[in-house]
Amino acid sequence: LTISSVEARSKAVLLSHVENLRGQLSHGTVRFVSVGALFPYVMYMTPVLNAYLQELSQKIYDTVSGIPEGRISKFYRPMQWLPHLTLGKMLTKEQMRIAFEVMQERFAPFDATVIKLGLAKTNPHEDLWMLEL
Repeated sequence: LTISSVEARSKAVLLSHVENLRGQLSHGTVRFVSVGALFPYVMYMTPVLNAYLQELSQKIYDTVSGIPEGRISKFYRPMQWLPHLTLGKMLTKEQMRIAFEVMQERFAPFDATVIKLGLAKTNPHEDLWMLEL
């Protein structure tokens, strides 16, 4: 579940800012209720945007928004954010069709507990930091 997307010039500066989240966050529950698509080739599950997710988004935004020479994606700012858990990315039309058929038959709403917060670099993926909640 992506909470924010940040571009920063320095990994060290980014890490020093997110380290300030220790002791500020707790675990919480989210309810996944639907499957959707970001066309043409991304499939995701979406939770209900509850108070826990909104507060988490705001605290993370407040923490990383002060990073010098940093930029937060306009799609991951508080009240401009579509909470989602990516299931498939770069899917072909046929893969999307099959994925929707599978989800139509098997998906049911469920609750999940957020127990960790992580920071990762993309392309290629690299875990940079982890916080147990």
